[in-house]
Amino acid sequence: MKYIIIFFLSLSFFSSFAQKKQNVYYFKNNGFEVQSRDSSDFFRVIEEPDSTSTYFNIKEYYKSGNRKMIAKLSSFFPSLKFEDRAITFYENGKRASIENFRDNVLIGSAYYYHFNGVVREERNYFEKDKNQLYPSIKYTVIQVVDSSGNKFLDTLKNGVVDITDHYGNKESGAYAKGFKNGSWKSYNAKLKENYEDNYEDGKLIFGKTIESNGNIINYDESEKLPQFVGGTNALAKLLLGNLKYPEKARNNKIQGNVYISFAVEIDGNLSEFKVAKSVNEELDAEALRVIKLSPKW
Repeated sequence: MKYIIIFFLSLSFFSSFAQKKQNVYYFKNNGFEVQSRDSSDFFRVIEEPDSTSTYFNIKEYYKSGNRKMIAKLSSFFPSLKFEDRAITFYENGKRASIENFRDNVLIGSAYYYHFNGVVREERNYFEKDKNQLYPSIKYTVIQVVDSSGNKFLDTLKNGVVDITDHYGNKESGAYAKGFKNGSWKSYNAKLKENYEDNYEDGKLIFGKTIESNGNIINYDESEKLPQFVGGTNALAKLLLGNLKYPEKARNNKIQGNVYISFAVEIDGNLSEFKVAKSVNEELDAEALRVIKLSPKW
């Protein structure tokens, strides 16, 4: 089996605005960048670090102008690398989540909220532990609450959850000591898909997706997407070390995100490179050139 991956390479520079350097980007909800606020679903502002910090400030806003996210970044190329506290918001202005990051990894307490502002779930994310029985398990659940404030778990973090959110998504199953156990059922209202999963102490053993057309897809925890050897940081070093901003584009202040799609073959080689979203001919060519330098995934 080979996998098709869409990757974006940001070719941009900070522009001056209100005496503080920042970049502004416009996006659709599917993550693709567009050229104007009018055609976007939300926009992102990345500001240079404050005088007392080394982290960039990132702020996202819905098209209405209401806050969507405020957070800190240690870098934003080739992808966002989060640090410290990140807060997201629903469009009604209420908090959607509060999370803490270290080196782009979730750590410590995290809170997720219902649309009406009631805490839906409290988690505790683990420190990295090479001796952990199941390295794929990243957190334990402290409590789960419905939108009326009713709690599902006892003081030992045991209990049966049956919950529906504001969007119609559903989830039901049992927790034991804060980990999912046994059979879990869930429903994605947007995709109109049902899921039936089986867990052992928080580890997914096997499951299936029942698509809206009745098609069934079986899976297990061992099915994973291909990755660049060394992870995102190693990929960033490869790209940054080889990227050459085209002189003509720089002189004309042309910038943007070039989206490249490619296939990862079963042996790890990359193929079928295509520009999925163009900025201009020079930037497209440079993005293609550097991603083609990648060794096997």
